[in-house]
Amino acid sequence: MTDLLSRPDPAGTPAPNRAPSVVLAGALAAAGAAGLGLATLIALVLIVWATEPGSSTGAATAVRTAAALWLLAHHTGLALGQGSVGLVPLGGTVLLALLLGRVGSGLARLLGITEPRAAAAATGALAAGYGLLAAAVAGLTATPTVAPAPFQAVLGATALAALAGGAGVVRAAALVPRLRAALPPRLVAVAAGAACALVTLLGTGAVLTGAMLGWHLDSATSLATALGPGAVGGVALLLVSLALVPNAVVFAAAYGVGPGFAVGVGTSVSAFGVTLGPVPGLPLLAALPTGSSGSAWASVPLLAPLAAGLLAGVVMERRLPSLTRELAAVWGLASGVCCGGALGGLAWLAGGPAGAGRLATLGPSPWQVALATAAEVGVVAAAAACWCSVRRPGTGPGPDG
Repeated sequence: MTDLLSRPDPAGTPAPNRAPSVVLAGALAAAGAAGLGLATLIALVLIVWATEPGSSTGAATAVRTAAALWLLAHHTGLALGQGSVGLVPLGGTVLLALLLGRVGSGLARLLGITEPRAAAAATGALAAGYGLLAAAVAGLTATPTVAPAPFQAVLGATALAALAGGAGVVRAAALVPRLRAALPPRLVAVAAGAACALVTLLGTGAVLTGAMLGWHLDSATSLATALGPGAVGGVALLLVSLALVPNAVVFAAAYGVGPGFAVGVGTSVSAFGVTLGPVPGLPLLAALPTGSSGSAWASVPLLAPLAAGLLAGVVMERRLPSLTRELAAVWGLASGVCCGGALGGLAWLAGGPAGAGRLATLGPSPWQVALATAAEVGVVAAAAACWCSVRRPGTGPGPDG
């Protein structure tokens, strides 16, 4: 690949010592990442289509379905006549991000990147090429019944390639220490506290999801059996459920911070009450709680923001031990606000419509999750950081007591 990207000299012989073109290398890397992701999905969908008895759809429709799923993983909305689909299977997004990270690492090694400016150029070339390919896929996938949003395809694919691919470029170029050293220490400390709080909330959500699935395992098995998918269809159903597990984790984290989430129009699932109607027969939804508020166990997840705030405040203050208690409280609060913004963004990514009618609303409210998390985690983080600054050896109250 290096020889193909190297420019020949006027005599026609290759010039191995000449650096390959950043634009061409980024475009080829983007094509490789997009092609591998699309090929994997197309292969899976074609296997299901070929083994489905009495299928009336053609192979071309199956391929377009796979392309639509690939676009959906990039947060591209799909218009379906009466309704729309915007629920992103975050498991697919995570896999595509890992693929782009590997591609970005290979691109950095190919170009021999050692400077931040070169890393930015390579990331830009990769993201631009990937976004243009997503626009082309959206145009080829559009039919009278399924219409992807081209602008969302470009924006979502470009953002994912820039973040995941750029992380791969920076990591392979060993630029992480230099970039961290260039940032203000207080910003790094706030980000560390917010990251610890976010991991705590998501970890609690993962534990809650696993516990509820284990508790309702019989119901999930009954739902899967009632669908009668067969061997290949069962594998496809399992893959779909696994792709939606990260969404369920975010939903559970929103449950822990208070606002909860919706599973259809007019529904609400939170620790303060559960209002449900008919839900789709997806085995993963067997983990939904039932009943009304008042259960002691239903309130246990509400302790997660307390633990997240304590951890955020301690981590932030330990990175900035010279702060006064007032400044420690301010920056602890900032950690909570950043955590709230991050969890609100995840709530926005995890939810969305899944069709018309009742399925037009699925997932948590992003702004409610962001505000609740910022308030709960921020206040506790501020108190924890202030307490740590006072209790640190060699510090204490001023002369005024």
